[in-house]
Order: sequence, then structure tokens, then C-alpha cells
Amino acid sequence: MARPDSPVNKWCIERCMAYRVAFGLLRVVLPAWVGAAVLFAINGSAEQAHSYQIDVGIERVIKDQLALLRFPAYYAFGFTCVGLSIALSVVSLLGPSNPQKRIAVAAALLLVVLSLMLWDYHFVYGPMFDMLDPTGVEKSAAWKRLHAMSMITNLIHVSLCLAAAIVLSWPRAHRSAAIDSQILLPGA
Repeated sequence: MARPDSPVNKWCIERCMAYRVAFGLLRVVLPAWVGAAVLFAINGSAEQAHSYQIDVGIERVIKDQLALLRFPAYYAFGFTCVGLSIALSVVSLLGPSNPQKRIAVAAALLLVVLSLMLWDYHFVYGPMFDMLDPTGVEKSAAWKRLHAMSMITNLIHVSLCLAAAIVLSWPRAHRSAAIDSQILLPGA
């Protein structure tokens, strides 16, 4: 039996900690994206509903310019969080003490989310972005259809992220301290 202070046990402890840290970060990054996306939607809806008490043409220009400024950051933060979550899922799957099935389900959901986000970005958001130039013009029927598709796609992908976050954060069945110590210090 290896001693608790042996190099083998130290390596195992460090390795297990890296997997646990990855799993912990995964459980933080994913809900952070869900919260940011929901906050963005609430803020955007409130801003669109708000009347600036100015000329309608100027108001349209302001709202279009705000959309042109904010949506690139929305997609950049979303791709960063979802991409990082997928990478953390892969690292977490390697950890012997992490809930493998839950992480695998979450990783599968995140791959679907990434696919939806990529589709939305290239085939919906891109054309919508192009239609906002010049700013301040009345929105076409094509723009309104794309906007409706984008809202539905974003609702689906954020809901799937929320489902993945719930799967990852659901409490595990109670395990004894003896089992945990055997995982961290095999042979102790």
C-alpha cells in the first residue's frame, strides 16, 4: 500500500483536484451565460418598448445603433461561455470522481447549443445585421421574420443551456467520507 505522502498519491490528488476544479468552473460558467442571456433579453425588450420622446426617425436610428453595438458582444460572450463549457466538460469527463453520465448529457446538450448558435449567427443574425445598415429605416418583412427566428432559436439554446446547468448542478446521492477518501487517497 502506498503511503499518503508518496509521489503517486500526491500526483493523484493533484490530478483529481484539476478535474474537480474543471467541474466546478463548468458549473459556474454555464449558468453565467444563461443569466447574461436572460439579462440581455430583458434589457433589450425594455429598451425597444421605451419611447425616447424624440422624433421617430431619430429614435429608430438610436435603437438600431444600440443593436449594432450590443449584439456582437452578446454572441462573443455566448460563444466564449459555451465553448469554454464544452472544453471544461471534456476535462471533467476525465475525472474519476465526477458524475460521468451527467457531464456527458450536459456536453451533448452543449454541442447542440453550439450548433444552434452557429446556425443562428451565420444564417439569421448575419443577414439581420446587414439589414440594419443604414440605420433608422423601417424594418422589412424579411427582417421581421429573421428576428422572430432569432428569438425562437435563442430561447431554445438558452433553455438547453439551463437544462445542462440543472443536470450538472443537481445534488448527487450522498456518499460517505470513506468513499471520498479512497478516491483521493487510494490505498490509504
